[in-house]
Amino acid sequence: MMTTVLRTGIRIGCGYLLLAALLWLVSERMIFPLRPRTYSDGEGLIRLHTRTGDTVVARYCPAGPEAPVVLYSHGNGEDLGTLEPVLSRFVEHGYGVFAYDYPGFGLSSGTPTEKSTCAAIGAAYACMTETLGIEPSRIILHGRSVGSGPTLHLAVREAYRALVLESAFTSIARVHTRIKLLPFDRYPNLERIRKVRGPVLVIHGMQDHTLPPWNGKDLFRAAPEPKYHLWVEDAGHNDLLWKAGAAFWEAYEKVRSP
Repeated sequence: MMTTVLRTGIRIGCGYLLLAALLWLVSERMIFPLRPRTYSDGEGLIRLHTRTGDTVVARYCPAGPEAPVVLYSHGNGEDLGTLEPVLSRFVEHGYGVFAYDYPGFGLSSGTPTEKSTCAAIGAAYACMTETLGIEPSRIILHGRSVGSGPTLHLAVREAYRALVLESAFTSIARVHTRIKLLPFDRYPNLERIRKVRGPVLVIHGMQDHTLPPWNGKDLFRAAPEPKYHLWVEDAGHNDLLWKAGAAFWEAYEKVRSP
């Protein structure tokens, strides 16, 4: 009997260690599939040097002198070229927007990892506050999809006006397991959101099959007040802004107001 129990325990332990190793080794490759860049070098691009030694490319679209400025962290299948329609919509609705590419994306150098993307958003925030002179009280942190990871990393460290999470996830491992099975994880968003300060808006499509809606709902439940949500019934993962329409901007106004 004891031998059987011991063998079963060893098998379970080995399976657990194998799962942990696989998640750790392949998670970054899964969340950062590199695609050909969709834009060329030219005027209007800003180059930022990160603490991990990468040079990342950014674009700043200003609005009025007192307008809120969105620090936009994009999804894993996007770069500054594909973002142009999104950035234009923000400007049309009275927001400045500062968007950047992760290392290895677009014209940015390096390799995308949890560490390098968090360094990239740190460099973007420093450029906004130190070089461009944008007060933190005007900055709205917006993380879409994988961009919610570096966004929440920054949110627990720096001052800002509001936090917006669009089509976000609870953590890399939890996307696959739903519950916390490992003592470590990449982008522990669910733990970090409990520590944020200021208004929070969580937006998620109810037909999102890439990052199912429970991710957004779990994040919303864990967020401190004041907090708001927008659940878009007919939206998936990549069409949320367009499916939500006016409701997207109405929700944004809730966190835009002081």
